[in-house]
Amino acid sequence: MKQSFFNFTLEELATPSSKNRTSLPTFWAKEAFKKVYVDLNTNIKQWNFPTQWETWLQEEVSFDLFKEVKIQQSNDQTTKFLFSLEDKKLIETVLIPFRNHYSLCLSTQVGCAFGCTFCFTGKKGLLRNLKTPEIVGQVLFIKKWISENKKIMIKPLKNIMYMGQGEPLHNFEAVKKASQIFLEPRGLNFAPRKISLSTVGHIPALKRWSELPPINLSVSLHAATDELRDRIMPINKNYGLKGLVKTLKDISFSGRKKISFEYIMIQGQNDREQDIHHLVELLKDLPCQINLIPTNSFPGSSFQSSPLTHIYEFKQRLVKQGLFTTVRKTKGDDILAACGQLNDSFNLSIADI
Repeated sequence: MKQSFFNFTLEELATPSSKNRTSLPTFWAKEAFKKVYVDLNTNIKQWNFPTQWETWLQEEVSFDLFKEVKIQQSNDQTTKFLFSLEDKKLIETVLIPFRNHYSLCLSTQVGCAFGCTFCFTGKKGLLRNLKTPEIVGQVLFIKKWISENKKIMIKPLKNIMYMGQGEPLHNFEAVKKASQIFLEPRGLNFAPRKISLSTVGHIPALKRWSELPPINLSVSLHAATDELRDRIMPINKNYGLKGLVKTLKDISFSGRKKISFEYIMIQGQNDREQDIHHLVELLKDLPCQINLIPTNSFPGSSFQSSPLTHIYEFKQRLVKQGLFTTVRKTKGDDILAACGQLNDSFNLSIADI
């Protein structure tokens, strides 16, 4: 059975000895990474490699990406990709436009095990983890798609966010390896500060944070008391706020990095005066920023978002209390591509690739 090229780190692909038929000599491994991740060329016959290495690649290595892909674009140019995997299971990936770049919201699992009540993905439960090639493949496919549509897709892809379907730290090894591939200077060459990982607070995996490359950490908080967080985020019943904060304090961050806390604003539940007080008390000793996010609806959701004027008032109150706070603009909600809406549910016109 062929090995996927997208499962190799450069070190795994390279060996200094040309006698080793299970990998490439270092020079040709670097060239292969350049061809695939920089030139976006997976046609081996165009590479002009020595015959023995071209033959090895053709016989032993697969460059297959996703065979079935559908695309949907929002009114604000947010683009959602529906990928069909080898076993016919589906994942969604979202390309988000900003002023001078694109950010890519990656999925790491088919579904999710943690069942947050405000998240459409959680309604599916966990079907399986994604393999490293399925994570890396999302980035490469979309980089190629941008390149092929450069007349209208004129911005570079700069940021990767593990914030799509699934809990990234629940698929630790695959996410770790994918991150190493993303950071490889001879390949995709993303900077560590341009990669962010969002977790619901999976404490056993957070304790292994130092094993990951130095990427950014975001925590889906959404409540500042155990009572409320137990109700909307079942993981909190096993890993409560006190243990979460202690674990985060024990993580060593280099430079000026801060932990980002994501906080969806649910009308009448976590947007009250007392919630400001609880947030300040919970986070006062952590170098952090809070991202306030309007609650995004989905079929069957019972949550309503706080009005935007109230969200900005909430922000100002937190800022006055010394917490650096931003409001995240909703993008792609008209195609169920916004935060908490991913569930393989294409609800508008779909174009086959």
